[in-house]
Amino acid sequence: MVTVRSTYSPDLDTARRLDSLDALWTTSKSGALRRAIEAAAEQTHDIGYAKLEA
Repeated sequence: MVTVRSTYSPDLDTARRLDSLDALWTTSKSGALRRAIEAAAEQTHDIGYAKLEA
């Protein structure tokens, strides 16, 4: 799997939710964020992937 490193600054409530999700799903914060994004994409009928340029 190709990874892209990024930095983000969630508000306190979002950071707490991410902490709860990674514990619930027994995964890393990155894993929880990936799963949440995948779920959101599925709910919105995934408009497809935009190609990332290096």
